[in-house]
Amino acid sequence: MEKRQPKDRRPNKQPNKPLQLLRPHAKTTEKKKDTCSICLEEFESRSLAKPACKHKCCSTCLTELFKSATTDESRYPAKCCNPIPLDTVRRFINSKVASEYEKKQAEWETQNRTYCSDKDCGKFISTSNIFATWADCPHCLRVTCTECKNVAHGDKDCPVDKATEQALKLMEKKNYKRCWMCKSGVELMQGCNNLT
Repeated sequence: MEKRQPKDRRPNKQPNKPLQLLRPHAKTTEKKKDTCSICLEEFESRSLAKPACKHKCCSTCLTELFKSATTDESRYPAKCCNPIPLDTVRRFINSKVASEYEKKQAEWETQNRTYCSDKDCGKFISTSNIFATWADCPHCLRVTCTECKNVAHGDKDCPVDKATEQALKLMEKKNYKRCWMCKSGVELMQGCNNLT
């Protein structure tokens, strides 16, 4: 009697074939395009700025918008439908234009602006360079009166300063004297007439 071999119940093995990796079907690499609301050119969607109003602006148009706001105050702040905060679109704008815009922003937003009284300079003097009624120009180092916007008057009062003029008249009427150091009104209560 012959011995029978037990049947192999495993599925049929195929001869050794190299492992085939399944490749996903090639996706189309077409990138989404949108239109700039200003120049109406088509750009890749991710390269367009999207201000709060949801319009889309290309880098060139947005840079031009901010650049014009630095040269013409009537175009400040840069806006589409609403003002566009610089920080929300900074990456789309030329860095030099962004820096210039920030400087002009400080100037355009100052209420009572002071410019250098020197005709050759005439640059804006920021509030950090203003002390009481005189402003130091950081460019030419001249001092300007913040009241009349002319050359500073030194120790003298500004002739245009109406408030000081009224205060001086009141002090004279009440027989007050003026401190030579701080320029405040002083009333003699007792003692001698000398101010020290």
